[in-house]
Amino acid sequence: MKFVDAILSNNSTDDHCREFVAQGGLVPLLSILGLPNLPVDYPVVTAAQAVASVCKSILVSASLMSVIFMYSFNS
Repeated sequence: MKFVDAILSNNSTDDHCREFVAQGGLVPLLSILGLPNLPVDYPVVTAAQAVASVCKSILVSASLMSVIFMYSFNS
């Protein structure tokens, strides 16, 4: 997850984020948070923080409306 975050956040343009969303990357990313039998303390572990960091990188790099449009278009 740190690898994905590094690719998305260390880019001066938003093309990596747009491509990530266009390829349907949001669905598997957010499905990690819905896995069954996650531990009670999962929101504070490094893995959950990494997912949040990737989501933040996507929303900061790409405009919110284009991310929502691409996500709804691909679903």
